[in-house]
Amino acid sequence: MIAEMTSLRVKRRCRPGRLRTGCYYNSGMQGFAAILIGAALANNAALAYLLGLDPALHGERRLLDAARLALATGGVLVAAAIVCWLIERFLLTPFDLDWLHALVWLLVVTALAPWPRALLGRHGSLPALSPLLLIGNGLVLGALALNAHAGFIAMAGRTLGIVIGFGIVLLLFTAMHDRLNDADVPAPFRGTPILLITAAIMALAFMGFTGFGR
Repeated sequence: MIAEMTSLRVKRRCRPGRLRTGCYYNSGMQGFAAILIGAALANNAALAYLLGLDPALHGERRLLDAARLALATGGVLVAAAIVCWLIERFLLTPFDLDWLHALVWLLVVTALAPWPRALLGRHGSLPALSPLLLIGNGLVLGALALNAHAGFIAMAGRTLGIVIGFGIVLLLFTAMHDRLNDADVPAPFRGTPILLITAAIMALAFMGFTGFGR
């Protein structure tokens, strides 16, 4: 009887939509981990939604530069996601200003885009770290759109998952560039075509993680 009452109390406190106010810590962390793993692997934004795939296809040829690009883009995305979530929660939603979402995303990313190059100093001279390219990066704006109206745990898990997934894809493509250049590829498929075919095969491989973490 006591066990049944405890179970009912846990279910009542952990109903969907109430994770932010009264749910137990372990339930929140399980949901966070499931969202993070799903966003990083099964629903990888770069492969499943083609968000930010261009830097991977035509990005840097050195792993160190690719890692810097992944960290810089991830830093902008994490900071923008937190700022936009706070603006949405305490300004847009209370005053019924949801139609300003796109403008807020663009302004926040514009304000944050110059920081990676300034923080990296001489290592921030990569073309892909140009503020204009970061502002127009589909990964950053797409992730903000995916996080619209999400709770904090869902937003944090999805944002970190997208950052991790983008870093994995970027490093994999950077490591494969030399092998693809040295491979005996038919002339019509050299360059971008073989990279797109590789991205499609990689997307199928990542789909194998569907359901992982549930």
